[in-house]
Amino acid sequence: MILFGPPGVGKSVYCSMLEKDLGLKQFSTGEFSRFLRPANLEQNKMFNHEEVLDIESKVKNGELLNDEIINKIVKPRLIEAQSNGIILDGFPRTLNQAKFLSENLRIDMMFSISLRQDILIRKLIGRRICPQCSQAYNIVTINEDGYDIPPMLPKNNPCQCDNCKVEFIQRHDDVQEVIEKRQLIYMDQMKDILDYYRESGLLCEFEPKKGINDYPKMLDAVIEFVNKREVV
Repeated sequence: MILFGPPGVGKSVYCSMLEKDLGLKQFSTGEFSRFLRPANLEQNKMFNHEEVLDIESKVKNGELLNDEIINKIVKPRLIEAQSNGIILDGFPRTLNQAKFLSENLRIDMMFSISLRQDILIRKLIGRRICPQCSQAYNIVTINEDGYDIPPMLPKNNPCQCDNCKVEFIQRHDDVQEVIEKRQLIYMDQMKDILDYYRESGLLCEFEPKKGINDYPKMLDAVIEFVNKREVV
């Protein structure tokens, strides 16, 4: 299963919930690349020192990684998923990646989550993450034009991660200039990807106008889509 959507739509949060309810492990290429650091080079044999520095710079500046790097990161997980299944968050992002994926794993569906662009930008500016476990939170409330999206705050301390008890932070790339750059890149690329999976009969689209409160409807949509495909 592919979980698809623009930066800020909440893929990581929804992915964690789907992982639990569907019994599938998730894999986020963005999360993987953010934790690649020169100091960990001995543990990460996949790339040489120069490649790690290049990845770190691109991630910090909100640039998308090229197909060769992304495919290299993902391939070991695709091999594992052939027997265990997987939820891919943020992959594929290009037609070349989509074709690479189809060559290495059978895909049951692409679940595309979308929100209006100005709503997405506000959500991204309000996003916060735990520096230790990467748990995502959001401090923004949106209530307008049919949208009713509550903040996603920790249950205990409003400024600390529930898991690690440390103060959450704002990502370096969650600033207006970088956000708008990422949105432009995404909009330029997504049409071809969506068309590719639409034409394959694998695309299911959903807009969570109530944010996390729409998750039950989202889960129902996923299960219904997969069941219909199995019948066919």
